[in-house]
Amino acid sequence: MINFNNLLKSDLLLKIVVIFLCLTGVWRLQMPQMAKIQANQSSKEEFIRLEEQDKLSLHVWQKSPAFGFNNILADWLYLQFIQYFGDSTARSVTGYQLNPDYLEVIVQHDPFFVDAYLFGSTAVSLFAGRPDRTVEIFNQGLPHLSPKLYHAEYIWLYKGVDELLFVGDSEQARQSYLKASEWGKIAGNQRLAMRAQETADFLAKNSDSRSAQASAWALLYSNAKDDSVRKLAIDNIIRLGGKINSAQNGAISIQLPKVD
Repeated sequence: MINFNNLLKSDLLLKIVVIFLCLTGVWRLQMPQMAKIQANQSSKEEFIRLEEQDKLSLHVWQKSPAFGFNNILADWLYLQFIQYFGDSTARSVTGYQLNPDYLEVIVQHDPFFVDAYLFGSTAVSLFAGRPDRTVEIFNQGLPHLSPKLYHAEYIWLYKGVDELLFVGDSEQARQSYLKASEWGKIAGNQRLAMRAQETADFLAKNSDSRSAQASAWALLYSNAKDDSVRKLAIDNIIRLGGKINSAQNGAISIQLPKVD
């Protein structure tokens, strides 16, 4: 006769062992490379190889089940994300192209992880130059959230910023600001609620603030670490009516559009 209690216990033990072996395997794979980086022995090729390894690992975690340990996996991936983002030496070589992938897989495993959204917004929109991915990932996670979750109202606010300043969808941005205001009131965050409502009211009257969008892209250009991100920023500034002036020493100056 099958003892279901023992079966459940053995199944839980198996899940724990599998998760432990997976995490240990990834950790052991990363340790040699990290040791080389810390010893200043890594070359450009080494950073690129490590980037490809991280990309493959994220793909595996995105496709693999977490065996009920989604929160633990999301926490671990968040720490890896911070480590990846903070490694300025490696990022000066490879850029921040994996930021969107980190945020996406974290939200996939734990859509309630508010801090991941807020950190990921800047990391993905500004440093990776992919505000479209930020909005896309936020849209995947927001249906799972409620205004009762601590600081969840900020996710709508950050989404509105990306939609207004980077994506250029002022109507969708207005809707996001209205949701931020609504959730802020429920959460007791009256200051945010008032500010979001004022912005939504402004967008209802002036839905095409091209100078504000161009200014945001100029900010992105000044913070970009990757040439492809800089090109993306310049293309959008020109699209919005701004001008790019190049100096003889290679520096550029940005002239924002005069008409909103």
